[in-house]
Amino acid sequence: MIRNLSLLIVFALSTCVLPVCSSETGTSRLPVVVMIDKGPSGFVYKVNSKATREIFLALSRMRESDPDPRPKSILLVHEDVTLTMINGMRGVMSKAGYVFPDQRIFFFNRDNVKDVMTELRFSVPVRFSDTGDIPEPE
Repeated sequence: MIRNLSLLIVFALSTCVLPVCSSETGTSRLPVVVMIDKGPSGFVYKVNSKATREIFLALSRMRESDPDPRPKSILLVHEDVTLTMINGMRGVMSKAGYVFPDQRIFFFNRDNVKDVMTELRFSVPVRFSDTGDIPEPE
């Protein structure tokens, strides 16, 4: 009986108290990973490796259960994904609560190996100029 009680206490501490302590001490949780991959008949969307058609709903539910005020997120995109699609997904992720600068974006190549990815970095927006009159970055 005492052994069962002590096991119950250890279980309760590990599932309730320890996660709260780790978030308060600043240890980071794994980031949410959204992937846009190329499937046989178009693009496939995944959130944490699970295929979904309702990305905003999946992200919103995850965000509701995450107490971190600045959750980390990663967007992985197939090289055939357009910049418009990337910007659209950034908007969906931001609306769900995963915002820049805590959001990183990587693209991977088209072969099935998926062993290398390259980070995409966005600069500060500047005024459009087709004459080359673009300010130097600060």
